[in-house]
Amino acid sequence: NWFEISPNWRQHAKAQIQKKEVLKEIVDYVHSKWLKTMLTVNANSYNSFVWPKVKQIIDDAIETWVNWLVLSDFWVLNYLKEINYKWLINLSTIFCIYNSEAIKFFLKQYKIDRIILPREVTMSEIRELTSEFPDTKFEVFLSWDKRVWNNWFCFVFHNALIHDAKTW
Repeated sequence: NWFEISPNWRQHAKAQIQKKEVLKEIVDYVHSKWLKTMLTVNANSYNSFVWPKVKQIIDDAIETWVNWLVLSDFWVLNYLKEINYKWLINLSTIFCIYNSEAIKFFLKQYKIDRIILPREVTMSEIRELTSEFPDTKFEVFLSWDKRVWNNWFCFVFHNALIHDAKTW
């Protein structure tokens, strides 16, 4: 299997693309509709045990023409810088970017297309940050649901209802 780790906090096997060929099929279909694709590689951290698998996921995403990557890890960012990655990079909420100094750092060091602000950033903070960086794209979450989360730790078990006894 291609995805032997959860690169995106979705722990259930059916919440993952299982093979590079499936990713390619999805990307080709989306592109045939003149739309763009985004792959989330934003677990909060990766260690040396899983890094080869994460690197393979990223390399496969590049090879299959995924348009954006959503990231949350310096190892991944530095790898993309090392290989001179040319596509779009979005910084996940997991980077916990709360202030202008953090934004300056990321924009100076990396090719960042968009910054996804943490969920708990206030409207006044959003106005302040976006006005200070008018040429930077920002994304924010507006949520009225009753999800249980604390900063970037989401405690919801996603896709829990799609399993059956045979997959366990």
